[in-house]
Amino acid sequence: MELSVIVITRNEEAAIGSCLESVLKQTEGLEREVILVDSASTDRTVEIARRYPITIIRIDACSGYSPAAGRYVGTKRATGKYVLFLDGDNILIEGWLQTALTHFQDETVAAIAGRIFVVLPGEELSFKHPPRYIPGKAKYLPTAGMYRRSVIQKVGTFNPFVRGEEERELAFRITEGGFSILRLDTPMVYHVMKPRTKSEQDEKAGYFTGLGQIFRRYGFRSISWDLIVAQRKTFAVNGMVAVVASLLIAFLALKLIGLFLVLLSVAALAIVLLAIRKGWMRAFLFFRGEFLRARNIILGFRRGIPKAEDFWATTADVAGAGAIPESPPAAARGH
Repeated sequence: MELSVIVITRNEEAAIGSCLESVLKQTEGLEREVILVDSASTDRTVEIARRYPITIIRIDACSGYSPAAGRYVGTKRATGKYVLFLDGDNILIEGWLQTALTHFQDETVAAIAGRIFVVLPGEELSFKHPPRYIPGKAKYLPTAGMYRRSVIQKVGTFNPFVRGEEERELAFRITEGGFSILRLDTPMVYHVMKPRTKSEQDEKAGYFTGLGQIFRRYGFRSISWDLIVAQRKTFAVNGMVAVVASLLIAFLALKLIGLFLVLLSVAALAIVLLAIRKGWMRAFLFFRGEFLRARNIILGFRRGIPKAEDFWATTADVAGAGAIPESPPAAARGH
């Protein structure tokens, strides 16, 4: 098998049809398999996916599902020489796959991605929102990327317990193993965004758990410093809030009422100005989001990263068009 395509989903009914159609079209002529790993979707994602000649695996809600867990379960099922990971809201762009495969002729290259174009809710597919990533050697491949399976078997694939920044954590192990990661200056996927809801914002904040896990595992190594730089706004906002809160408590404890009132007034004025600029609801959501991110970083640090081999996934195969499920579907380990 030359190529395994692993698509991870959770409530992606709006885009999953376009995603799978693009994958099947762009992989025509290749010896390939398409594996969709669904994390307990409550919408029509799996129902739509069943129309296509793919293998579908569902992860039970009790398994502690996450993007990393979906990729882990999919990798354990994959048989291809190369493994392409996509999210269910990604649409593969024509021409990228063939270009990427030629770059794997260099045996030191472990993973490759291309340019990812964001498509906002209601927009047509286009290159209107260009990517921020710089082509060339990359430190990690967020959202989508293709990996040499022999390398991820050697260094270990996605750790299913990492609750965010799992691509960065895997990439660090890959580069530590002496391999390189490339980002091509070739359009790879459209990333079709969904309207932001409160539950989705909370879920995104939950991915900051991975930062704390990585800090605990890797300490002061380069991956940790890269994360601090990447998330500097969160650390700056929460650091400032922590300093102000500490000073207020200290002034009150020392009965420095004048300083306490001055600092409290300055803090209140800053909040009011932010609310005037953004609106009260947006200001509230901003501070709420930053608080949740900080809390999840702390929770992640306390949790750490267990061994991937300890992950137990309750999964079931679901028949897609032309796919034959195991009979009967049974609970099994995710490895």
